[in-house]
Amino acid sequence: MHKVALERFAASLVQDRCQHLIAASFASWRHSNERFTWIEGDLATLAIGKPENLYLCSFRAHRRELIDRIIQYQGPYPYIDGLILGATNRIECLLVRHEPRAGGQSG
Repeated sequence: MHKVALERFAASLVQDRCQHLIAASFASWRHSNERFTWIEGDLATLAIGKPENLYLCSFRAHRRELIDRIIQYQGPYPYIDGLILGATNRIECLLVRHEPRAGGQSG
């Protein structure tokens, strides 16, 4: 993620004290498994009531109080997105540009 995007995430959490989580939202994708991402999102909508217009990507910034709620989970199978949605509905998506990988490869 580009340094400017990181700064925007930090600024969003500082400026908007009502939000517990700021998640990245992408206008376009740079990887080939986009269809699986949307299938996973549809399943989460059906299974745990995730709002349809919300995409919880792995790049996000959390407030400390949200982390404190999430780590209270003691069960054997933590599903982080489910724990987040169970702990708060104060989530904002921040539009960022999806850049190609600077180096290395995934997996």
